[in-house]
Amino acid sequence: MVRANTQEFKGQYPANLRFEQSGGFVLEVTHILGGTILRLTSDGHEMETVVPPKPRFNRKHITHYLGLDLPILSELLLGDLPCPDDWKTGGVRVMGNQMQIMTNQWRWNFEKSDEASGSVPVKIVLEPVGMTDPKLRIELQIEEWDQVAHYAKKVSVKGPEGDLKWTWRNRE
Repeated sequence: MVRANTQEFKGQYPANLRFEQSGGFVLEVTHILGGTILRLTSDGHEMETVVPPKPRFNRKHITHYLGLDLPILSELLLGDLPCPDDWKTGGVRVMGNQMQIMTNQWRWNFEKSDEASGSVPVKIVLEPVGMTDPKLRIELQIEEWDQVAHYAKKVSVKGPEGDLKWTWRNRE
């Protein structure tokens, strides 16, 4: 299930996600009758959005969605905890349950909470470094983690382009 408040669509809908061996994926959000509301496809290098009800939001050759780079979005959709590839460039600081990783583009602020206390297991705030837009701030929350299968069951993303939240019902 996907819940969104973005330019493309608002509301809660069922969705299907298929990953391919090549690293690409297809995310299709549908309404109750099965019609497509949003189709996000990737070949592993770039993405394309198709929004049949609102064709003006169709985009090709994009590398970001909701402000997230393709590799980060792919990791989140797969259910993995995202981590920057170039994390060694700027260093890592650990302070108790918090960790900060600096890269060339982002400052990653991780905060791990105790699930027993009822709080969110992992919260990540991405803030730009350098000459990029200082208002750009992306919050990622892994709200529920499957301890047995080791994947994020509930994820939310809040960014400048809107909010997106998904929950896995069935995973094969």
